[in-house]
Amino acid sequence: MSKSNLQPKETEIWFSIRENIKENISPQQFTTWFSNLSLINLNKHEISIKVPNLFCKEWLEKNYMDIILSAIFETINSKIEVSLVADEMNPTEPSQTSPDSIFQKTVTKHSYINKNYTFENFLVGPCNRLTHAAALAVAESPGTSYNPLFIHGQVGLGKTHLLQAIYQQQQARPHNTLFLPCESFINHYISTIRTGDWDGFRNMYRNIDFLLIDDVQFLAKSQSSREEFFHTFNSLYNRQKQIVLSSDCPPEEIPSLEERLISRFRWGLITRIDPPSFETSIAIIQKKAALSNLEISNDIASFIAENASSSVREIEGTLVNIARYSSINKNVVTLDLVKQMIKGVSERQKLIGIEEI
Repeated sequence: MSKSNLQPKETEIWFSIRENIKENISPQQFTTWFSNLSLINLNKHEISIKVPNLFCKEWLEKNYMDIILSAIFETINSKIEVSLVADEMNPTEPSQTSPDSIFQKTVTKHSYINKNYTFENFLVGPCNRLTHAAALAVAESPGTSYNPLFIHGQVGLGKTHLLQAIYQQQQARPHNTLFLPCESFINHYISTIRTGDWDGFRNMYRNIDFLLIDDVQFLAKSQSSREEFFHTFNSLYNRQKQIVLSSDCPPEEIPSLEERLISRFRWGLITRIDPPSFETSIAIIQKKAALSNLEISNDIASFIAENASSSVREIEGTLVNIARYSSINKNVVTLDLVKQMIKGVSERQKLIGIEEI
């Protein structure tokens, strides 16, 4: 592997761009599409980003370019051209990154399940108490109440955590349970159009006891996959199998979603997770820090809650950065250190100019 020719400032900006993207998409989406990207070059006019192969390049350009452009602008405060460059050493790699293989990696192997996303590790507060109670109820008695359960809220507030907590609790029970991001459902549908294995596709989703789909708003991208999901929903519901869905908005605000799906999503319970209050943010910070074996004082937790707590995901990102910085520099975590780090992140987001590169 050749040595990187990037300057420290370029590396710092690329890190901030990735963190910005991470805050605005689900962990599954980031792992699938962004974890293997790398910066090639950055100047006043253009940023060049290496992607694993041509399929990944085309998918990012079609589905994520707005998020990429927004993250770049928020980081460097300048609009520049974005060039995605497929890895020349692996130009197509169909066996590893086709919709078929992505489906296999994300659904069959459950590679995106976070073992820390359990009910025990979910901190309950006024912002999420009803949603947590509903999630716990369907986990304890699937198909008997709140079917479907539809959870919505802004990015990073704990929707994925609750869906995965339900999934992990079912693993100790004789329930055939499937959890996947909506994009994986769409990818599998697209690959089935090519392979023609509709019996295998429908058996996968309809012969189960429990279906959990994250980020269901992505159904807006594909009318034909919505049609297939409609029949999958009916099949499961009519057999009293539990369905849990999450979205960044309520059903009626999902673009292009047909009334027949909206009405079905309303057959059960629709519940919202709100941003955490100051007190809940402090409790979340302390719990997340303890899970990461990071010792922080009450003053530090209060400062983070005041300055970096718009979402649970932002809190997690801040604590990860603090832990990483403290480990690399062998520093004890102090209030001054945390202030310096959060101030630095804020300044990078607001003041980094492309002229500084």
